[in-house]
Order: sequence, then C-alpha cells, then structure tokens
Amino acid sequence: MKFKLLKSEHLNKFQLLNKIEKLKLSTRENKAVNGDSLVFYSKEEKLYLYISNGLSAAKIYLCPIGEDFIDFAVDCNTFTNAFSNFP
Repeated sequence: MKFKLLKSEHLNKFQLLNKIEKLKLSTRENKAVNGDSLVFYSKEEKLYLYISNGLSAAKIYLCPIGEDFIDFAVDCNTFTNAFSNFP
C-alpha cells in the first residue's frame, strides 16, 4: 500500500475532519470515545476518508491508489497533528 499526500493540498481537509471529531468529544463528554475515528478506505481505486460523530458525517476523496489497499482507521486528532508537523 503506497500513496502520496501533499501537505499543501490535504492539510485543510484533515483540519476540517478534525473539527468534526472535536464536536464528537464535546457532545459525548461522559462516554468512552473510540480512538479509531478517521477511516481510510478505497473504492474503485480511489482513496477516501470517512468520519462520523453521531450528528454529522463527512466523506472526502483524497487521491488515486492501486488495488492493493487495506482499509484502516486511526485517531483523527493524532493523525492531523502528525500530518501538520511534517515539513
């Protein structure tokens, strides 16, 4: 699995998804929060992101990919912070 994301093109998308995730935290402050909130998945050789907080959801196209992609999920806040710190 290999794909390339450009910070200049994709950082604003991750920041938007992070805002959706933060809304989830404030609406469910007394419940356990699943750490794997940002879902990366492929469909028709394209990479998409999906996030939902119970009130709203977002599906965003990122980039084209090959057929050997395995779907995975990560914590949205952690991923966005790590991505924004790359040069």
